[in-house]
Amino acid sequence: MNPTRSFQGEIVLLSAAFIWGTAFVFQSIAMNFMLPLTFVWIRSLISSIILFLIVFIRSRMSPKRYSLASLGTFKGYQGALLAGLFTGLAMMAQQIGIVDSTAAKAGFFTTLYLLLVPILYSLFGKKVTLLQWFSIGIGLMGVFYLSTEGSLEDGLTSADIWLIACALLYACQIITIDFRGAFIDPILFTAIQFGFGFIITLIPSLFIEGFDGSFLMHQEALLSLLYVGGISGVIGYTLQIVGQNAFKNPTIASLLMSFEAVFALLMGFFVLGETLSWMEGLGAFLMLFAIMLTHLKPPQKVIAAKA
Repeated sequence: MNPTRSFQGEIVLLSAAFIWGTAFVFQSIAMNFMLPLTFVWIRSLISSIILFLIVFIRSRMSPKRYSLASLGTFKGYQGALLAGLFTGLAMMAQQIGIVDSTAAKAGFFTTLYLLLVPILYSLFGKKVTLLQWFSIGIGLMGVFYLSTEGSLEDGLTSADIWLIACALLYACQIITIDFRGAFIDPILFTAIQFGFGFIITLIPSLFIEGFDGSFLMHQEALLSLLYVGGISGVIGYTLQIVGQNAFKNPTIASLLMSFEAVFALLMGFFVLGETLSWMEGLGAFLMLFAIMLTHLKPPQKVIAAKA
């Protein structure tokens, strides 16, 4: 791998992680003014409008270079739609979980995709090392302390289950990008992803929640929607495509993207005034330790040359 391209990929994915981590705070704030599914389809609509507008402007400025036919193949468009399905469902699960959770917890549970990616890859015949399986066990222990504070009395809450489901769906999205992301322009991929995500989230939202536009009267709700839709959606998810294409290795990409949990923890502490107990802190440490273990390479045997 080209070192310069690799370094650029690291910067891109860490930037995406920072954007997603800060978005947890705005998602939590928005839940004070609107219902979760309504928030999801509106953020998806904002992202898709901005992205398709960019696609349209580029096509008008340079028709040959940015035509739909030249920007992607059938595999690329297929991957974008599939990623849109996973992303839409993941955002709904995440937002429902955030209602009864904290920004820090939501950030850590969402990063379980890092531990789930190797499991899913094994289903495709990819090799999962013993070290990776060990890290998964450490990560699950971290989830136990973070979510239950060391006690099985309450067990996992319904919010925790929703966030774990979100992590699984995001793991599927990461794998989809790894298989199909290189076959289509990153901006167009993200536009289709959010456009399809908007469609599949709008319908259940209207049936389950209806539509209450009272949030339009609150500046905090509007600013949260603009940040999550315009910054987290447009910039963060486009950077994910660019970064994963640069690495061609979903495990390394997952490691870098998982730092969104660290940023979410810091933002929850500094902005929302959230605190963690020492057991929750231990759980967070174990999850971060597991994340690092997942990507360690076993030491290579060194064979000394005979004199």
